[in-house]
Amino acid sequence: MDGTDLGLIALPRRIELPRYGTFTSAPLDSGKRSFAWDRLTLDLNLPEDTRLLVSTLTSESALDDARVDGSSVWTAPLEILPGQTPDVLVQSTKGRYLWLRFEFFGDGTVTPLVAQADVFGPRRSSLQDLPALFQQDAQSADFLDRFLSYFDTGLDEISTISARLPALLDPFATDPEFIPWLGSWFDLSFQSALPEMTRREMIAQAIPYFQERGTVAGLKRILQWHTGL
Repeated sequence: MDGTDLGLIALPRRIELPRYGTFTSAPLDSGKRSFAWDRLTLDLNLPEDTRLLVSTLTSESALDDARVDGSSVWTAPLEILPGQTPDVLVQSTKGRYLWLRFEFFGDGTVTPLVAQADVFGPRRSSLQDLPALFQQDAQSADFLDRFLSYFDTGLDEISTISARLPALLDPFATDPEFIPWLGSWFDLSFQSALPEMTRREMIAQAIPYFQERGTVAGLKRILQWHTGL
């Protein structure tokens, strides 16, 4: 500084983030009356000392913003804390339209970040597979429906993975990252310069190639793969 031997130290100004904020989505239209919304999964960054509350609202008709904000039928907020699975069951009753409300809580330096929200429906509860006795009381049936949906979600995920298994074993349909794994079944290792389509063809033709290995036809086949001629 002028007139002294002290150096000037500049400290960067810290940006303080809001400690609380809300976001209400636009109405999601299922196109069907009495639609049973299922669950909500979030692509979420939730640092320590933050939390997120999620509420939902359903209606058979479109509502203006004032009626949405002032509605008394929003569900009780479900809390998501750091480290928890960002998978929330829609607690609202059946309805054509769905609104989502997020409440963000931070500490001034970090805040939750929702990058993407995926909504699933209709809910296919295993309640319909139980005897009619379990569905006679509407309130009890609604609770049981929501309770069973947690297990149904896990079963659906297993079914989805099982349904993709044949595609993973198809050399022309499997994802690129699975090609080396699938090739290892036939003791195939690929040079980095080999095109992806050539690798897929080598896996698909592995059995015919093994039958020709050591013959002129087998030598031609391996040379064609590696030279592209």
